[in-house]
Amino acid sequence: MTRVQTCALPISKRLLDVASGGASNLSRTLGLGADVELAVGTDRELKCLWVAEYRLAHIGKRNVSEPVGANIRQLPFADGVFDYATTWNTFTEICGIEKMLQEVFRVLAPDGGFQVSYRSSARIGEHDEAELARISGGLTEHTELTSSEIESIVANLKDMSRKDYEEFARLADIFI
Repeated sequence: MTRVQTCALPISKRLLDVASGGASNLSRTLGLGADVELAVGTDRELKCLWVAEYRLAHIGKRNVSEPVGANIRQLPFADGVFDYATTWNTFTEICGIEKMLQEVFRVLAPDGGFQVSYRSSARIGEHDEAELARISGGLTEHTELTSSEIESIVANLKDMSRKDYEEFARLADIFI
């Protein structure tokens, strides 16, 4: 039994996948036979929603699934509507993680479950240029810092001490 199957077995009828991207893990969960009435994948990128729609249709699950454009720090769902929530390998990429967690637990039913899966992020000083550009773009969109302040922070990430990096992550509300 694969890890995805193991995770899919206890899922009740309404599943929320937060920051789904192109829904690769949501489609894998549904493709392995998760018995759901509704599976919703959220992402802020329109191109990801198109990929998600295609992928979910390809496996024949569009009748029980819906890709939704959403700010994960302000989910467009009523309180307590989902039985289970997941986030797959995006936890380390989210700015404003405290607000995202509050929102996930707000939309979960009182006895709902939340599964977080993430990969270890690069060590300080090991970020490549593409990674730094992605971090900079994400921070610009979700903080009150100016673009030049963020660019300066990101440009100097590789030179920060662990203590300074942890303080930066705490202030930016990102997972480390």
